[in-house]
Amino acid sequence: MTGRNIACSRFYRGSSMHPAFRPGDWLVVESVPHEKIRRGDIVVFQSSNTKKELSYSKDSITPDSELSEVPQSGDYLKNAPIETPEAESPLLVHRVIAVRPGGLVTRGDNNPAPDKDFVSPDRLISKIVFLERRGRRLRVRGGTGGFILASFRRFIRQTWPSFSRVVCFPLRPAYRLLRRSGIIVAIWKPRLTAVRFRSPSGPFVKYVRGSRTVVMWWPERRSFRCRRPYDLIIKPPVSS
Repeated sequence: MTGRNIACSRFYRGSSMHPAFRPGDWLVVESVPHEKIRRGDIVVFQSSNTKKELSYSKDSITPDSELSEVPQSGDYLKNAPIETPEAESPLLVHRVIAVRPGGLVTRGDNNPAPDKDFVSPDRLISKIVFLERRGRRLRVRGGTGGFILASFRRFIRQTWPSFSRVVCFPLRPAYRLLRRSGIIVAIWKPRLTAVRFRSPSGPFVKYVRGSRTVVMWWPERRSFRCRRPYDLIIKPPVSS
């Protein structure tokens, strides 16, 4: 079977098809007639909105192309999470959740609601059959199996926050004590990189380890967010 590859570099954690697809994945597609698409398949289709202009919100960002290594100790400033602005792509990759006479009902695995418009035969481009990740080719599960797997992931994603709060609540005092002690700072020294951005609402910085963002900081807003367990070694800045 032959197919053609499409880049998946725009997928990010929290995007509409995470965790089925990850940053850096390549998707192998195959042309399939509209009538052979089943519920659970992941398809590429033409968006009903073909605008190609960048749509910037008040929080959209522009990279400053300024990189620096984060020190291992000291105070760190603040920020709130923001998403990079993206052009409205004429192509979408979503999962089919129902097949109707008027077309396909689609939804991103990470989206709360189905797409507004049916995917008619003239908008359908292809079906995702494989993905290539780190040199390996993996089959993309579609059909009933793919639909069940996506539904299970959705259930876990929706219930996990409440479950984790219940499980972790008794451990919070010990975690706070460990953070105040400073013991972890002495033994854990991960290498972090600071990436600086500008936005209409002011500059901000995010600190990354590998491909993972661990700290977000908006200096002018005086807002700070740090992913656990990095808050054991990174402190918010002292208010001036």
